[in-house]
Amino acid sequence: MIIDDIKRALGDILDNIKSIRLENKSLNNLIDQVKRTLIQHGSSPNEVGNTSLVNTLNAKLDNAALGNPDEIIKKYLNFELAVDITLPDNGNIPDNYLTRASIKTLRYNGTELPWINLASSASVDTVDMPNLVTMRARLLENGKCKTLKAPNLKLCRGLFPFSNDAPETIYLPNLEQMEYNGLYYNQSTKFVILPKIKNLYEDAFLSMTRVELIYLGGNLPKAIGTRVSKNYGGETKPVYVVITNTNPPPLYDANNIRQHNQRSDDRKTYFVVPDGAKESYKSATDWNLLQNYIIGRSELPAKYETILQQYGLGV
Repeated sequence: MIIDDIKRALGDILDNIKSIRLENKSLNNLIDQVKRTLIQHGSSPNEVGNTSLVNTLNAKLDNAALGNPDEIIKKYLNFELAVDITLPDNGNIPDNYLTRASIKTLRYNGTELPWINLASSASVDTVDMPNLVTMRARLLENGKCKTLKAPNLKLCRGLFPFSNDAPETIYLPNLEQMEYNGLYYNQSTKFVILPKIKNLYEDAFLSMTRVELIYLGGNLPKAIGTRVSKNYGGETKPVYVVITNTNPPPLYDANNIRQHNQRSDDRKTYFVVPDGAKESYKSATDWNLLQNYIIGRSELPAKYETILQQYGLGV
């Protein structure tokens, strides 16, 4: 339990206070920060003296909302408490859990994540979900995440909105189905790689203001590109949507894509298709509305081809 971990850490600090000179700058800074935070929340200078600091913190922890570590971190440890947290495998996780924590690794070893708001405003270095197959949660909706690992995820019925700092690349190698707008308002990710996707909600990439490359493989029954190009965040770089179907699949909302592509203030969406199939795409129903925005794979800018090669998807 994180409460017990915090108490043990505080005990270690007290032992250090009693047994050594505080020459360790980082320890000094940590203790001073804890003291300032406690005073901001109403503690007196006497209550945060070196000999009573841990007792004061323990008392506040005892009075905090047990079972809700977020309240402890938010109210009494409002500094960079970078910890590793492993969620219970059974998915028995309270809604709005860990809303403002600072976490090194948020790990979940279960196979299904229920419909909850998880770590909605947290700052997380790595989200690691090695066994996850089905996800329904809203993850880090207003939070920060540097790295996302979900290698076995197949069904996403939740959201990876990451509306602040998001991973530069979201790579979900086994994702087959994304319901709802799964990357809705993601404002940082540049590269989305979904090589096995089979079913994708048409607004999955709605308002992704920084995305440059979307790899959709060759399993989609309907190609998606709508609303990616709409400029919500001032970005002007084009978006490249890579599909590997040799036969043109139906295209969703081609006229809307064309309208956005023709506007001077919107981003351009280019569909990247196999070189040998480019002309058949240009003459196919709906695709013919986007003739000027269909390019062969060999025309994909080299920087994006290099990224795909890193995941074994290069040509």
